[in-house]
Amino acid sequence: MDMSMSIMAAETKQMWKIGLESTIIPLGVPEVTAWREQNQLTLRFSDITKLALHLPTHSGIRLDHTFNHEQLPLPGHYSCPIGVIEYEGRYFTLFDPEDKTDMEVYSGQRGWEWVWRTEENQENLVLIWGQAESLAECVALYRTYRPAGIVNKEFTAPIKRIITLDMMLSSGEISHRFDDATALINDLASRQLAEGTLIYIPGWCGPYDKDYPNYQPSEQLGGEYGFTRMVETAKLERACIMPHMNYWGYDPGLQLFDDKQLMEMQLRDEHGEPAGWAGPTSPFIYMRPDHLVWQNVLLEQISSFLAKYDVQAIMLDQIGFEIKDKRCDYKTGTNQILSHIRKLRPQLIISGETLNDELISQVNLIQLWGMPWCGLDVDLTAFTSPLIKELFPEVAFYGHLGLPAISEGKYTWTNHEYLRTKGIEAAFYAAQKHLQHMGGIPHVRLHDGSKGLDPISLNYLQSL
Repeated sequence: MDMSMSIMAAETKQMWKIGLESTIIPLGVPEVTAWREQNQLTLRFSDITKLALHLPTHSGIRLDHTFNHEQLPLPGHYSCPIGVIEYEGRYFTLFDPEDKTDMEVYSGQRGWEWVWRTEENQENLVLIWGQAESLAECVALYRTYRPAGIVNKEFTAPIKRIITLDMMLSSGEISHRFDDATALINDLASRQLAEGTLIYIPGWCGPYDKDYPNYQPSEQLGGEYGFTRMVETAKLERACIMPHMNYWGYDPGLQLFDDKQLMEMQLRDEHGEPAGWAGPTSPFIYMRPDHLVWQNVLLEQISSFLAKYDVQAIMLDQIGFEIKDKRCDYKTGTNQILSHIRKLRPQLIISGETLNDELISQVNLIQLWGMPWCGLDVDLTAFTSPLIKELFPEVAFYGHLGLPAISEGKYTWTNHEYLRTKGIEAAFYAAQKHLQHMGGIPHVRLHDGSKGLDPISLNYLQSL
């Protein structure tokens, strides 16, 4: 296969063929060398003492020489095909204008290796290389090639504050019931805080992460009556209820499909193995969002729910994530699912935790993922970057499902190891500091509805 790769800097464009032998490319940044190899470009950092690398992952990170590079590669995904090298007040950006590559940062002998890979049958790989005076200028250059989707800020403008109220844990243990949420709304109303408050309720349809996509109120939590009363109370006080859902999650215990159907519908990873969630909550299967049978089942559940209950928001967990399954057309399938929901409820707030250039036009309330309270082993709180804020200035952010509370309690999502090592109060303040750094909507998690709002959480909810 005759293949070529090019890097463009300013108004010039250099092209060369990819061969079996490596070739050094001069970039103008001391201690950074670019090597072109078969189907990939590798930037090697021989001395990182004066360098930093901004990456669009984990809500934006900035790696410098103090970061333990043996922790690379980081778990997770990259929101955009861009990165920025910072060197003595100057900024050098590298990005893929067509989003045809996979990039990753690995641990090298002296620091980092930043690798861009393309498919073997990709005939051309074009990367843009530019120098700027600021991170914002690097993003502006990127946006001239890859404009972001239009964010409708009117959807999220009424949301002034957010409260997470855990319902049923994965174990089946109950943390709160619908009546607790109703009492909380009334408490907020007595303080003139109900209007503009969104209450996020994971575990509302049963044990958290179980029985997807059976989206009906749990009888143990108060059933249809309790859920309806909660939603009606919220609407009366101009508050908002947001139930947690998952856009590709399927619990095989429901037995909605036979083995032959599952073979076709379940996603498979790059090794051909069946893909699914095997984390610390309830296991479930990842289904192809472009498969019409899966779409019909998922959308029938969501449509039935929206027709019965007048909620103003839903959380579609994991939407935007991708597994390297060549059978699946993620973009088309995701657009079909979202378009169907939008036709039912044009003004519905749809939340997610994955950012990319196209998805933000449909998913308009984003959880901040990537910090240790999200259940991750690596602590990046000292290595944050404003890159994500620069890339997505119109997006409304809020805290992750694992956002720590100020008091001890029961969580649907596990962040217990971080709470144990950091301490409850220190974890709470670290998460709140990161939320404010990202310009997020004021957001707290509450425990034990009988105690109501504590003074510290109340203070943060009022910090508009």
